[in-house]
Amino acid sequence: MENNEISSNTVEVGDSEAKEKKRKQMSKEYNREWYHKHKKDIKCQWCSKTYACKSSLTRHHNRSTKCFVAKIKQEWEETNGNTPMTLSDLKNVMDTWMRTFKDESQPGPLSDAK
Repeated sequence: MENNEISSNTVEVGDSEAKEKKRKQMSKEYNREWYHKHKKDIKCQWCSKTYACKSSLTRHHNRSTKCFVAKIKQEWEETNGNTPMTLSDLKNVMDTWMRTFKDESQPGPLSDAK
């Protein structure tokens, strides 16, 4: 009689593990479907490149020199009445920016951090 009790308990444990596994799988599938249903592409406001997620856009902003220069040019034109930025103006702004972020713990678009 003891053998019957042990075998019936073993079946219940197996059933509960199977139910838990199925619940996790269903939850995983639901989350994946929800993510793809609500996923939106994000466009960089300065260089117009499109990214699949916010973390990609943030990485782009931290590493892309081209985007950084476009951002500086746009901000320059907004603050200086649509006056085009000359190469010497860009150099002065970049020099100021480089002095600000000389600390390597804060890598910017022009750093070699990977």
